[in-house]
Amino acid sequence: VGGVGARSDLAGGLATFYYAWYHNPEHDGAWQHWNHKVLEHWTKEVSAKFPQIGTHHAPPADIGANFYPSLGPYSSGNATIIRAHVGMMARAGIGILVYSWWGRPSHSKGDANGPPPDEKVVADVLDACEALG
Repeated sequence: VGGVGARSDLAGGLATFYYAWYHNPEHDGAWQHWNHKVLEHWTKEVSAKFPQIGTHHAPPADIGANFYPSLGPYSSGNATIIRAHVGMMARAGIGILVYSWWGRPSHSKGDANGPPPDEKVVADVLDACEALG
């Protein structure tokens, strides 16, 4: 949330990673990443206890995340959500945002859960950070 010319109170060493790959039907027409497969545990004994492994999460009640977001299963492409996220980071004293970007969609196919975020999302994140200084 900081960078060249950033406010000194936000330019500290506290950092967070920001993954902008989540989609929801209201904004994007379909779920993406919230509905990924239930992953196996690294030991077969533990995996054997969970018959749902290999099935897909079923949003909005069952999402592919350890914690349910206070904003619900949002779309990372929603500029209002982006501004809310950046505001939360700033209030938490996070001064460094590490943006996970796979590159331009024309150069990256994404993964099994969908394509990478488009450049508008990147621009919206940068604009939200700049607006907070």
